[in-house]
Amino acid sequence: PQRLEWPVHGTAPAATDTPEGPPLLITGATGTLGRAFARLCALRGLPFRLVGRGEMDIADPASVDAAMDRWQPWAVVNAAGHVRVDAGEREDGPRLWRENVAGAATLAHACARRGVRLLSFSSDLVFDGLAQRP
Repeated sequence: PQRLEWPVHGTAPAATDTPEGPPLLITGATGTLGRAFARLCALRGLPFRLVGRGEMDIADPASVDAAMDRWQPWAVVNAAGHVRVDAGEREDGPRLWRENVAGAATLAHACARRGVRLLSFSSDLVFDGLAQRP
């Protein structure tokens, strides 16, 4: 029951079946959010590919293009990034910018060119919900 949010149309694969079809590509293999998405995909029997920087550097357009070409995902979940934003602003500004800004933009451009949906996250340190426009 926890695998399916909506009623099944047709035959639902068993939880032990190997999922088939294009994967959901999830970045952030070493992070809490990326691993959580991977667990949910496995639980629901969804094909996915959880990647770290070694398999796809989100701030490197050539690396992103190669990964997108290799796995042909139907969607991308961007769970990668520098999570200690407040400390990063003081200690590691270039890395913070590379991973959270350039990386997100690189993924967005690659997904847009391919017509692939992208889900990305931000913290309330960036978007606090009070702005009335983008």
